[in-house]
Amino acid sequence: MAIAKTDWEQYRAINSDILPDIFFRVLQDRDENIETEAEDEDKAKMIRAHKNLLAGTSPVFKANFFGPMKMTGKVMEVRETTIEALNTLVNFIYWPPGKPAFS
Repeated sequence: MAIAKTDWEQYRAINSDILPDIFFRVLQDRDENIETEAEDEDKAKMIRAHKNLLAGTSPVFKANFFGPMKMTGKVMEVRETTIEALNTLVNFIYWPPGKPAFS
């Protein structure tokens, strides 16, 4: 099977054989960076993805993950957006072949 025909979305699942290696935590305001929520709730708000796949589709992700000033760790905190907006972006990148057009 060609790489372009692979349904990469299946690998974002918690029980995937190829585990996600980057997690996005969206901070919607200044108070959210204070640890007040339960750990399970925090994990549910994280968006799972794979650095290589994101870097292959975006020069911004490529610089963040593999450039000279690359990030360290597995959690990237994102500000000035919503979890819905970031999730839509990641879903668009992972959109499986053969599915109706992304809307």
